[in-house]
Amino acid sequence: AGFSKQNNPVFYYIARRFKVNEMNCDLLIYHVLLTLKPFQAKPFELIVDFTHTCTDNRFKTDYLSKWFICMPDCFYYNLQACYIYNCNSW
Repeated sequence: AGFSKQNNPVFYYIARRFKVNEMNCDLLIYHVLLTLKPFQAKPFELIVDFTHTCTDNRFKTDYLSKWFICMPDCFYYNLQACYIYNCNSW
């Protein structure tokens, strides 16, 4: 998405585009791992946009558990900030 004021790369996740019944969560995790691989040793920031999300866009609990297991430790170490935009309670 660009760079932050601290000159860190910024990744933008648009939650409404994720449809739990239409998307393979394993492939999404794989895609994220491949996308972040060049940046895993560098600081970066993440924006999670929940605009217009609903129950169709939520992750199942087992996928969230898998997500946290699959991400390498350097991901968490180098994540400088995570911004939640338009959080809602659907």
